[in-house]
Amino acid sequence: MKLVVDFMTPNRANKFARLLRREGIPSFVGISRVGHHPNRFIWGQRTYGVWVLVESQHREALSLAEGNEVKVSNPLSEEEMILVEKQAIRKDRITIIRDISVFFVAVMAFVIFVVVASK
Repeated sequence: MKLVVDFMTPNRANKFARLLRREGIPSFVGISRVGHHPNRFIWGQRTYGVWVLVESQHREALSLAEGNEVKVSNPLSEEEMILVEKQAIRKDRITIIRDISVFFVAVMAFVIFVVVASK
């Protein structure tokens, strides 16, 4: 996934994502915030980012964001876009499970170390 553009409102982000989809470019809209307080309190204006799921279509999506007329060289069909979206979701789940597994193993190793060291 590559970020194409940030919007200040969700309506504009979703409108741009629909434009990309009509052109055969699958995308994802996500929320982020501009600033973070040193004490980890979140503050600032929310932004709504639009990411493309197929990196080879990133340049064309950037051109569309700038308002240029672009002929997408390799548009995906609706079925292909659904498949790409499902693969992205599956990849995210696998990454989360892997990260949790690594964390669990590290915690267990620490607990074993503390138990052995205390004897």
